[in-house]
Amino acid sequence: MTETFPWLAHYEADVPATVDVPSISVPHLLAGAAARYPAHGAVRMVLRYLPLGLKIQASLTYAELERLSDRFAAALAGLGIAKGDRVAIMLPNLPQQVIAFFGVLKAGAVVVNTNPTYPPHELAPLLQKSGATAIVT
Repeated sequence: MTETFPWLAHYEADVPATVDVPSISVPHLLAGAAARYPAHGAVRMVLRYLPLGLKIQASLTYAELERLSDRFAAALAGLGIAKGDRVAIMLPNLPQQVIAFFGVLKAGAVVVNTNPTYPPHELAPLLQKSGATAIVT
């Protein structure tokens, strides 16, 4: 097998070459983590703005992420987002981006990640080609 996958030759003896991955959705993985570790940290953000000496911190537990993403999924459904729709997420690396990501998946939609720094001439073709019907900003 190391001829096909040469990196396996560098694995420790007790590291398996393959792992069994459960056939469940990403939202189900979050639900399981929220059930097992509700008070554990799921998301942590530290933002430093050195010129002003500011430090902003935010965090979410698995239970909070589960609850907030459920609410976001319900809001999307209320707006008419349906299974299979493509929803663009154009948010910076903040807890809200993670909430939106899981919320879109829980709504049955497809996440189209975008970069919030894209200028309009780069964003427009991406949205058009992806078939996004909504964008979260």
